[in-house]
Amino acid sequence: WFIEAQSLYVEKINHFQPFQIKKLNPLKQARSEKLKKIQHEQQVLLKELHPTDFVIALSEDGKQLSSKSWSDLISRSEMSGKKRVVIVIG
Repeated sequence: WFIEAQSLYVEKINHFQPFQIKKLNPLKQARSEKLKKIQHEQQVLLKELHPTDFVIALSEDGKQLSSKSWSDLISRSEMSGKKRVVIVIG
């Protein structure tokens, strides 16, 4: 059901703004190699980002936003001249 819901939301969002989901494959490492895994993920992520991106990183410990606050944040990013909004999850 998740893939079906995801597809529905991507389709709805695309009516307003070009939108895509891109999954970056993590490095398969043992838990003891945590630092190496983090460094690899950082390199993979940085290859995908551009200087003109407005990047939002989501975190369990981060600030919670209402729908209105999200809308305001996205609007500010568009007015700042950034070409893409990139939301990093995970």
